[in-house]
Amino acid sequence: MAAPHVSGAWALIKQAALADGIDVSVGEILTALQTTGIPIIHPTSGLAFPRIQVDEAIDSLLPGIPQENFLVDLGGTAFDMELDASRDLLYVSIPSLNEIVMISTLDYTIVDRIVVGSLPYGIDLSYDSSLLFVALNGGGGVAYLDLETRTVTIVSVQGEVGDFRTYDVVEAKPNRVVVSANPSSSGFSWIAMIKLDEGNAVSRVASNKIIRAAPIFQTDPNELFLYIGQKIYPKL
Repeated sequence: MAAPHVSGAWALIKQAALADGIDVSVGEILTALQTTGIPIIHPTSGLAFPRIQVDEAIDSLLPGIPQENFLVDLGGTAFDMELDASRDLLYVSIPSLNEIVMISTLDYTIVDRIVVGSLPYGIDLSYDSSLLFVALNGGGGVAYLDLETRTVTIVSVQGEVGDFRTYDVVEAKPNRVVVSANPSSSGFSWIAMIKLDEGNAVSRVASNKIIRAAPIFQTDPNELFLYIGQKIYPKL
């Protein structure tokens, strides 16, 4: 094993170890690279030399990293999921069951199932991690799932989005929840905003443009823009 690719691999491993709070020596990194590398036989000498596998070397040095995959039977097809790092939970929407499934990220077991309303599709965790917002594709509303009491409140948005098939939801900035609908070619829909701090007042936004083809959201970390993608039309 020779520079420069070895020095690059060493730097990556050192960085990963420090990020995990572990200080590893040059000798430990060298041993990890040698023992986890794929043996390559030199055609002339017949000697075996290890081909570097950085990911395997990191796994051998850093304890506590899961070494296996986990398959969780949800009981139905998932649509969307959201990680709640503060509670070590993963939330998954299951439209066919009208449920949000809560999965522990510690042992990957299902800890609860909450019925939230008709056909839960897109979901989003609130800024303060107290609520999970759920777009109800069969109910023309947005469900607020209180993550402490695990109770559900539903706010109707059908009049403002123009269709009962709500599709995605996101808290674009504190107390401003944006929701879309998906009538596709069978109708028209708009983007609506719910103002949580104004009694859940709902109004149309996005310059009142018709946006109707499975619109999904992506927030801007600076809270200046909200990006909207559509499934059928190649537009953003």
